[in-house]
Amino acid sequence: MSSNRRPFFVILSVLLLVAFLAAVPALAQEPLPPRPGSTDLPERPSTGESGQSSSRGNTGDTAPGGSHITLSVSSTKSSLWAGVEWLDSVSAWNRVEGWQGALPDGGGTQDWWVGQADFGKGPFRWVVYAGSDKSTVLSASEPFTLPTSAAAPLQISLTLDADPTPVPTNTPAPAPSWLTQTVSPEVVQPTQTVTITWKLVFTNPTPQTIQGVTVRDTLPSGLYYAGSRASKGNVGLVGDTVVANLGDVPPGGQVEITVEAMTDGKASPGTIYTNKVTYSSSGGNEGMSKEAKVTVAGASVLPVTGALLASPVTQIGILVIVLVGGAVLFARRRARKA
Repeated sequence: MSSNRRPFFVILSVLLLVAFLAAVPALAQEPLPPRPGSTDLPERPSTGESGQSSSRGNTGDTAPGGSHITLSVSSTKSSLWAGVEWLDSVSAWNRVEGWQGALPDGGGTQDWWVGQADFGKGPFRWVVYAGSDKSTVLSASEPFTLPTSAAAPLQISLTLDADPTPVPTNTPAPAPSWLTQTVSPEVVQPTQTVTITWKLVFTNPTPQTIQGVTVRDTLPSGLYYAGSRASKGNVGLVGDTVVANLGDVPPGGQVEITVEAMTDGKASPGTIYTNKVTYSSSGGNEGMSKEAKVTVAGASVLPVTGALLASPVTQIGILVIVLVGGAVLFARRRARKA
């Protein structure tokens, strides 16, 4: 090789090397992982699947194979209301929907049947309220577990002072874990029309049937309703909200709801679609699931550590420009020598 050609080939080699290094990240870069969302709320444990739990009044009857718990209250007060609460994994007390009722003026008893499936479960407590609105707790029992056999019923006794000092209560709405949602995909491209699918699951973790359950999903702005279905009840679009009427959900029962929406392919990079879903029941239960988010990829989504900021299209374009430039230089070089 003549000495006058060496500088040309050195330059061409350097250009090819630069082009190769620019193209490798574009070809190897994987799709960006979704941003981590908020920490999931702790889930509340199930209190069992005992079937129906009903008041026995003062008849003394016990369902075959089951047991019962009895509260005796001594008080001079009237308009008393008593009910059972259960403690969840985040140390919050929650009302057991079916184990609530009025007490006779001046005190009395309240009796609830316990199915075998709930034997030994807890902790629970019995609470006496000043009125059916259950806004003020007058007294609460020590935590207890449910009977372990039909031969071992549980009896709780509470005595109320003539003018008791109200004690604090913690009876929040049912936990968000009663209703969960997942979404796929979690990242979409700004120029693509994509179907986004939310999977909603309503679960009844209590020992009683929850009546008249309704789930509402208001779609994020910028998305278009594409369809919905449910494993129980009926579901459809009402205005801009997907409404699912699930009917009654038995103890331990689950109902799955699928909601689909479309992107319009015109969203700005970095846009976040946040989906919020709520539920309610005819018995007064209400709450919401944790949020599920879909991110539109783009400048607002940080690249993988070490990756170039230029897009794959830009990097491949650099490669083409360098190669074409090298070819032009080579052709001009040969033309001069001809």
